[in-house]
Amino acid sequence: MAETTTPPATLDITIPVPVQVLRDLLVTAAEGGSNYWARISVPPDQTGADYTAIRVREHSAHSDKPPVNRIVRAEDLIEGLRKLTTATFPAASKHLTDAITENSDATTADVVLQMAVFGDVIYG
Repeated sequence: MAETTTPPATLDITIPVPVQVLRDLLVTAAEGGSNYWARISVPPDQTGADYTAIRVREHSAHSDKPPVNRIVRAEDLIEGLRKLTTATFPAASKHLTDAITENSDATTADVVLQMAVFGDVIYG
């Protein structure tokens, strides 16, 4: 008799993420978390350390595509967090938890930025 496979159960959870958490992740990525793979600049209309957007320029292409050169808004990082919910690398859940509980560091900010920009962790 053939075994039947039961599909896994799913759990959909909505977690509110304050915009300030996203801004803090953006600042942390810009101020050191992602500088090893990207040149990051702040648009001239922003002052202080509460960035709403940054320009991310990849040092060199990681594939046959041109290097990334784009503006990333704080709100764009929510996509990085979404992608972390299904990421399979070992520290994905730790970075997701650290980000949403406001316990992030430079590595977490870098991971969230890479997930938002590339959909995966390419560097580091």
